[in-house]
Amino acid sequence: METFIFPTLALLHTDLARGCLQYRADRSLAAAYNARDSDEVGLCFPWQSSVTGRSTDGCGDEQHITGDIAVALWQYWCMTRDEEWLTSTGWPLLRGIATFWAARATREPQHSEAGDARSRFSILSVTDVDEFQPRVNNSAWTLGVASRSLSHATTAARILGTVVGSNWTEIAHGLLLSLPRDTD
Repeated sequence: METFIFPTLALLHTDLARGCLQYRADRSLAAAYNARDSDEVGLCFPWQSSVTGRSTDGCGDEQHITGDIAVALWQYWCMTRDEEWLTSTGWPLLRGIATFWAARATREPQHSEAGDARSRFSILSVTDVDEFQPRVNNSAWTLGVASRSLSHATTAARILGTVVGSNWTEIAHGLLLSLPRDTD
């Protein structure tokens, strides 16, 4: 919903879009339990849940949903510029989601390709939006929404004048898709 329906809903019916995000906020305690059940921290929203927001399998494999929610939160903020909402609803969710991705990212050894000495990070063992390919490493979609989640949370913190995780920006920039090289 957050990826395919939310952008249009937010544009045409801002009040309904806000309600969708409030649904997620109302289930943030369950999202924290879901993360904890999977030995993670922060907020992890399930692909499918009961009315309580609890998942039957902890975070589950389709963790990109958590990143999709962060992108929707940011879209709402960009459309409304409602700083009261950002303070009360958006920031707590963005902070929890960024905390989840920062803990979930795995640092890879330093790379020096083309003079690039930045740290690189992976997100291992997830199911991408293509749910017929379970348990992949570095899914393009998941890397993308995780990176955006961390970046959006960092920007929200700056807007609100609050402190963020010390490595959120580094991780956001280090979640890169590695494509196989041609051997020709």
